[in-house]
Amino acid sequence: MDNSDYPVILVHGMFGWGADEGINKKIPYWGANALKVTDFFEEHGMECYAASVGPISSAWDRACELYARLTGTTVDYGKAHSEKYGHRRFGRKYDKPLFDGWSSEKKIHLIGHSFGGNTVRMFVYLMTYGSEEERKATGSDELSGLFAGGRESLIKTVVTLCAPHNGTVAFAVARQYGIVKILEAVAYNYIGIAGRSKLQGKFVDFHCEHL
Repeated sequence: MDNSDYPVILVHGMFGWGADEGINKKIPYWGANALKVTDFFEEHGMECYAASVGPISSAWDRACELYARLTGTTVDYGKAHSEKYGHRRFGRKYDKPLFDGWSSEKKIHLIGHSFGGNTVRMFVYLMTYGSEEERKATGSDELSGLFAGGRESLIKTVVTLCAPHNGTVAFAVARQYGIVKILEAVAYNYIGIAGRSKLQGKFVDFHCEHL
């Protein structure tokens, strides 16, 4: 297959959203009201999907969610990981993959914006090397394919946009002024209120089933 035949997978940043959220119909994360990026790719003959992952979840959790979305399976955060951080091992179940035919014959192009870049980086690492910690903690019959590794042939290219691979100035400033805890409280309250409202699952989606 030619590179243009491979699907493009867009991964949003922190506090962002994908095509599954209702807010995306009002304001597309990718392009806002200036240009809907998914439409742009499709107009040029390429499949393009804006994946949805947890807006304030860790890079590990988001990578697990991305894998489940791509494969149409239940999100597995890992036995060792979930026990270490004190949350449920499994998240939501996807009844079908994001697109059909993902394989070494139909690879994917990954594009991550902001923290989506860190998510993509974690995803590619796990697809390539897996997790030795998870392999030791989990029987081979129940190990997620993401943690097995050896699947780098399913990925063609990786692009990150404005991704804080070396940290972010915003955190340094927040720490300098002693407002890290305040910002954490704002984020938790935002999730606690909006995540328990009628907005959850319709307008926004926090992917917090495992917490």
